[in-house]
Amino acid sequence: MYTNLPKLSSLNEASNLVNLDRYPLDRLSSDRGKVLIADCQRQLDDTGCCLLPEFLNSEALELFKKESEKLSVHAHYSNMLANVYFSEDDESLPKEHPKRFFFNRTSGFVRADSFPTDSLILQLYNWPAFAPFIQACLKEEKLYKYADPLSYIAFNVIKPGQEFPWHFDNNHVSVTVITQAPEKGGIFEYCHNIRSSHDENHDGVMKVLKGDRTPVTSLNLRPGDLQIFKGRYSLHRVTKVEGSIPRYTAVFSYTKDPQMYSKVYRSLQLYGKALPTHYQLDKTDMRTDGLED
Repeated sequence: MYTNLPKLSSLNEASNLVNLDRYPLDRLSSDRGKVLIADCQRQLDDTGCCLLPEFLNSEALELFKKESEKLSVHAHYSNMLANVYFSEDDESLPKEHPKRFFFNRTSGFVRADSFPTDSLILQLYNWPAFAPFIQACLKEEKLYKYADPLSYIAFNVIKPGQEFPWHFDNNHVSVTVITQAPEKGGIFEYCHNIRSSHDENHDGVMKVLKGDRTPVTSLNLRPGDLQIFKGRYSLHRVTKVEGSIPRYTAVFSYTKDPQMYSKVYRSLQLYGKALPTHYQLDKTDMRTDGLED
């Protein structure tokens, strides 16, 4: 499927991917490592989002860009109407319910099973120092890589004229690396903790969907930046991309529930595919928080 993927001189050396002088992931127990963790924890506590500018070093970023071009042609585009929960319409609910408010979702995703084994993006996700760093930032005793074999890692493509409308994540934490930014637009926006594990806050969500900007924070992420984001409780979107350059993003997913999968409807919408396990687990309640999704 893939040929001539770019390669680093030695993938065993983390310095070939990450700016370790600035972000010492390989030395988290050192004084500088502890300062890094404390700063990430503070950002997450304050805003639900941690931003690490220039996380990738310059050599790795150029190689990630080349890989992104090769990956992008394998993106699935659904061009479907979607609500913030990626669920079907429920006519038993009032028309002013967010479950009945649909956007045209036009961006594309490359599934995890489409990544080549020598992918640099996959190498970063599987780097032994990476997941413990994310776990430490989140102050979680246990954190699991997302079990879903189609979306534990993904690659988002937003072409000019496309956008990724307001939605919630079904996994607890997403870690993203921007590999290419558009000329204009493609801004990441979110509403920090607009819902909780015990309160969907439908009224607050609906206000945002109808244009209320009060709880909205905007971030203009740049290529090479790493973002740790708690998307389970924070409504978020990427605004329409303008100009001629697509927006490319690698997405790494983690969860507190070791067996969590996407629901069938969501998997079909985003990735154009669902496995027998998706259908099997859809019959049971996988969500420990009881949220819509």
